[in-house]
Amino acid sequence: MKKYIIMAVLLAVVLYGCTQTETKIVQQAQDTNTPSTESSQVRVEIKGFSFNPPTLTIKKGTTVTWTQRDSTRHTVTSDDGVFESGLLSKDESWSYTFNEAGTFGYHCSPHPSMTAKIIVE
Repeated sequence: MKKYIIMAVLLAVVLYGCTQTETKIVQQAQDTNTPSTESSQVRVEIKGFSFNPPTLTIKKGTTVTWTQRDSTRHTVTSDDGVFESGLLSKDESWSYTFNEAGTFGYHCSPHPSMTAKIIVE
């Protein structure tokens, strides 16, 4: 009986930690309402068949990490062939470092209505 109680407590702690981590990721995405960011690492969440935030302004040398939250697989595919994540399953992440200035439109290959852009200054 003690073993089951300990397992239940451990499971609750793990689930609580996962929920807190997911909440922080969502909060980071929501906090990116400003047109630019000074961080050298930025997160974009793929959820609800959309990229959040849909437009992001960053400095050269910034690494953007996309985390896929939908149960349907998605890609992060640049419109001009500069980068391609391949298919990402739920909770998988993929990163790309932007070392050149410019505007980089991107989309999901299987779902071309999912679009977004990165502006690199």
